[in-house]
Amino acid sequence: MKVARRRSSIAVDPPQRLSLAEVDVPGDFSSAAPFVVAATLVPESDLVIHGVNLNPRRTGLLDVLDRMGARVGVVRRRQVGAEWVGDLEVRSAELTATRVEAEEVPLLVDHLRDAKLPAGVELVTVATATDEARPNYPPQTWLEDEGWTAPVLADSDEDAAANAYGLTGFPYLVAVDGSGKVVARVAGE
Repeated sequence: MKVARRRSSIAVDPPQRLSLAEVDVPGDFSSAAPFVVAATLVPESDLVIHGVNLNPRRTGLLDVLDRMGARVGVVRRRQVGAEWVGDLEVRSAELTATRVEAEEVPLLVDHLRDAKLPAGVELVTVATATDEARPNYPPQTWLEDEGWTAPVLADSDEDAAANAYGLTGFPYLVAVDGSGKVVARVAGE
C-alpha cells in the first residue's frame, strides 16, 4: 500500500484487496431488555439470549429486576475485545416492588429510549404528590434532564391515579395490561 505524506494531508492509494479477521460484535443490552422483561412477565417463559454486552453502564435493569425477584441468570460470561459478554437465561417470575434509587434512573432510561415498545404498548408517566421543596421538582423537567422521554401527566391534588394503583413510594411505576390488570409495580425515590 502506497502512503504519500504531505505537509497538511496524507494520501493512501487503495489496496488491491482488503482482508479482515473474524469480528465478534456483542449484542446490545438495550435491544435485549424488552425480551428480558417480557419473558419475566409472561408465565412459563424460558428464554436464552446469546452474546449480550454486559457493560455495567448499560445493565442497570438487571439489578432492578434482581431485586424484584426476576429469574435472570448470566452464563458463559467471557471477554470479547474490551467488553464483557454473556448469555442471559430468563424464566418467568412473580415480581415484587423494589426501591429504584435516583442514581439508577440514568442506567434505566436507555432501555426506554432505545427499545421499541411492542405494538399497542404506550408508556405514560403520572406525576403525583409533587413538592416544590424536592430536588426533582418540577417532575417534567427533572425527568427530561434524566433522559426520560415518555409524556408526563399530573395526578389530581388527591392523588387519585396513584391511589387507584396502590401507591407505596415515589417514584411509582405500574405496568398495566390491555385489560387493566396490574402486571408489575416498582417503587423508589
